[in-house]
Amino acid sequence: MATVTTVTTCDPDAAAAYRVPRDCVLVLERADGEGRFSADEGPFDRYERTVTEAPGPDGSVEVTETVSFRVAAPLWRPLLTWPMRRALAQRRTDVPWWAPPDRFDTHTARTVSLLCIGMIVTGYLGAIIGQTATFASDEFGTSDRAQGFLFAAVRLGTLLTLLMTTLADRHGRRRLLLIARTMATGTRGLTKLILVNKWTSNTPISMKIPTLGR
Repeated sequence: MATVTTVTTCDPDAAAAYRVPRDCVLVLERADGEGRFSADEGPFDRYERTVTEAPGPDGSVEVTETVSFRVAAPLWRPLLTWPMRRALAQRRTDVPWWAPPDRFDTHTARTVSLLCIGMIVTGYLGAIIGQTATFASDEFGTSDRAQGFLFAAVRLGTLLTLLMTTLADRHGRRRLLLIARTMATGTRGLTKLILVNKWTSNTPISMKIPTLGR
């Protein structure tokens, strides 16, 4: 877990604010004992804040605050830990520029992180098709018109994605995700069959037999 410790010297009234559960856009705390707090809501797998006090000079109070946390963001955790550590140490009450306007819980943070990972794959596939379509066209002996149909199908898929997003709020995200995943798997399997058929139709029989035998 990441840990951030701050030591602040302040007057007793200001020190009392450290002993109250925090309620900000990043975390909603609950008290777990004297000077110990855990997350009631927030984008964390684990979260704990401890507060200790010691007498300071001239009637002041030295407050030591330690926050240990683990962001619920697979793959993106190293990227988000540093700004999260900084925001928690500064006890920010406003919304940081990198944070969503509403507080995430653990499930939401993990889901959004996994969706971002999926978007990387989808974005890569959407970008690579424009760079490889010409070579694929030469390989299959298709025309520029066929390439136009290919790019039109990609754009149509984007429109269908927007439509399915609106339907997800009515019929449930899980059902729509399963349908989309099944369709994606089926179309990729069909593409593989087309590629295999193209290869076998253009390969001499002397090369097919030992290769297919493997």
